[in-house]
Amino acid sequence: MSLSYSLAYYAEYGTINEVLQCLELGFNPNQKQNGGNEWTALMLASSNGDLEKVKALIKYKAEIDLQNRYKRTALMIACENNHPSIVVELLKNKANPNLRSSYGWTCLFRPCINGYLEIVSILISSGADLNVQDNFGWTPLMMATKNNKKEIVDLLVKNGSGVDLQKKSGETALFSALDVTHFDILKTLLEYKADPTIPNDENKTVLDIAPKEMKEVLGYFSSLFEDMEAFFERKELCDIDENFGKAHSMILKSRLGEKYSISINILKRMGNKKETEDILKWIYTGKVLNKKAIQNFCQEVGIDFQKKSFKKGLISDLRTSFQDEESKDFRILVKENVIKAHKVILCARSELFRGMFTFVEDESNSVNDYSEKSFESLNALVQFLYTDELPEISKEAKEELFDAVDFFQLSINSKLIYDLNFK
Repeated sequence: MSLSYSLAYYAEYGTINEVLQCLELGFNPNQKQNGGNEWTALMLASSNGDLEKVKALIKYKAEIDLQNRYKRTALMIACENNHPSIVVELLKNKANPNLRSSYGWTCLFRPCINGYLEIVSILISSGADLNVQDNFGWTPLMMATKNNKKEIVDLLVKNGSGVDLQKKSGETALFSALDVTHFDILKTLLEYKADPTIPNDENKTVLDIAPKEMKEVLGYFSSLFEDMEAFFERKELCDIDENFGKAHSMILKSRLGEKYSISINILKRMGNKKETEDILKWIYTGKVLNKKAIQNFCQEVGIDFQKKSFKKGLISDLRTSFQDEESKDFRILVKENVIKAHKVILCARSELFRGMFTFVEDESNSVNDYSEKSFESLNALVQFLYTDELPEISKEAKEELFDAVDFFQLSINSKLIYDLNFK
């Protein structure tokens, strides 16, 4: 048989016999096409989904991870053309799923954009980096979200994709969900603890720019943030009254830990009232209004700005306070059981407790009996007030908590309502 063309030509257009004859005659399996994209025979066979040719080329020492002009590999090309059998074969022969193209994309990006569920599953099981970011900071999760690929989003978050990673513009995957106005994806991201309080580089959060019909769902997941911000503004039950303003030692100790004393001293000597106010609001809510001032404060105090910021930082610290039984100053009696809590947290999140602690001066300021309610439901409620997360409870306790929303006068958009309805 006469061979008039290159191995690359036969890999794309020829038969398996023509490819094998070229290889047996010593044609270089790693020769790149001149000009154009500089594809190899393996890349062309992978693009066409021709498993026989791919196996033959590998047998004759084709380099699995060779990259073309745009640094794309045979694996990337097989993935974007939705050829699962080729992907499996290349990975079996040690193809690297985490190499990057000139755009910063790995082989995971295009299947996430196109919704190739089987390909994404194969890549995940083969160690593909789910949190890789391209040259502009986009992640595979952002791409799937932007392109409304719900099944891909579900698969990625279940396997650990970071929901709060930010693009170079500061936007998270939640911002991409707003572009497609797809409630199912938005809810999935929120249920996997995506933080709606993280701002972009223009200091706008998804709450600021979301379409009207999406704001209600987002509001449920920001109720803790909003409750704490309102509590900070009201200045109730403050036990600190310094030149920097009024505050609650419980909140400051919860958020600043062992750096509490040095933080107080730094706040005292700050001369800019607006910066001090922004730092205090950040302590109460995690909200970053003045990034530079807050970062400078964190650096001087010696705490991690990123770890302490936004809703996740706030919840992490309040969860620690929830576990600190010794510092709690209020007892809820439920028959023979006692549930302890901090007045400050109860006051911030419940209008019933706010009225009790603000206007009543008697023994009920330190203890109250709610024996008509179950211990399971009240214990879950108190945990929720600290963490915005409802623990696993019985159906009966859930039904009782529906009434508790009204009884304890929680926010009308409390995430508790969402959790009771959808968890």
